[in-house]
Amino acid sequence: MVDEIIEEALLRFLFYFNFMNTVNSVLTFAKLNPILKEFGEYPEKYRRKIWEKILQLPNNIEQYNNIINHITVMAFEDLYFKYPLENIGTIKCLRKLLNNVVNWCPFIVHIDYLPMFAFPFVKVFENTPVACFEAICTILLNWCQHWFDYFPLPPMNILIIIENMLVEHDPELFYHFQYFNITTELYGWTLLETAFTEVLTASEWLILWDHILTNKEDPSFFLCATVSYNFVHKNILKSLKTLEEFEFFYHNQNPNDMKTFLNKTYYIMKNTSAKVYPGQYYRPFKYIENGKYPLFENYPKTMCNLYIAKDLFSTLIDFDKYGTLFFEKARRKWKRANLFRKRREEIRRQIVFM
Repeated sequence: MVDEIIEEALLRFLFYFNFMNTVNSVLTFAKLNPILKEFGEYPEKYRRKIWEKILQLPNNIEQYNNIINHITVMAFEDLYFKYPLENIGTIKCLRKLLNNVVNWCPFIVHIDYLPMFAFPFVKVFENTPVACFEAICTILLNWCQHWFDYFPLPPMNILIIIENMLVEHDPELFYHFQYFNITTELYGWTLLETAFTEVLTASEWLILWDHILTNKEDPSFFLCATVSYNFVHKNILKSLKTLEEFEFFYHNQNPNDMKTFLNKTYYIMKNTSAKVYPGQYYRPFKYIENGKYPLFENYPKTMCNLYIAKDLFSTLIDFDKYGTLFFEKARRKWKRANLFRKRREEIRRQIVFM
């Protein structure tokens, strides 16, 4: 009886092993693009495997085990309160993922929007923690370039890029935002920092990220999608008058035609002038190599070192004072960039109304 059970289990394993090898051999990146163009999305059954293939995740099990066996920081401990209606098992997986990512780069513990950003990926890579960890690391390394240049403030450089693209493709909507003092922090950064999780349904989110990941060689697609989302909802946006109405819009799901949304995203991607197009600011795509995880260094080292030192020497140094000084330095840097943006906008207005 025991031998029969073992034999059956072995046959199931061999079937699964042969099946996955067949999938791996068929799902080449060159063959994925035609599938996406034809159907607009990847098959639900094979989506996880397709995303792994696109991102070329190495499955560094040994290196992953080294990380989980040396957890030094327990991050985001309030997840059960933030997601009370979610499955406890899923929340545990999210918390484990976040702890591992923070152990990979301690600075990330200060990114308060990371749980919402990463949460849907946990559901996609369910029961495959190594792939989920490597996917999030790959996304942070590539699609989140320049996000932390002004940390702890929003990335002014990214926001200016979004603003410039919106001006080029829909100046009328841009001036509507200007009239009601709605900035890119709301109509741009709110979408990016949540990875569109608040405004799209689960199925819509999966379709969008099918396209974002497939266009991996040009992370600008993510920013183009941000501009596109505003464009396809401009009739609703033009009816809004108060800050509260705008905030509600960008923090809740809205009726969305995914085909129109994606078509407009590709249009913006292909028809934005070279001077404005953000692709020029991104470095080439960086994959995770076999046998090692890369360093994540796209953040202000002073801030990270300050927080680490605070934990170690809080009784010796007035870190509140130094933290305040650093924050003010970052704020001044952000204000200078914002002032430059406003001056450029005044010049643009003068040109329009001449």
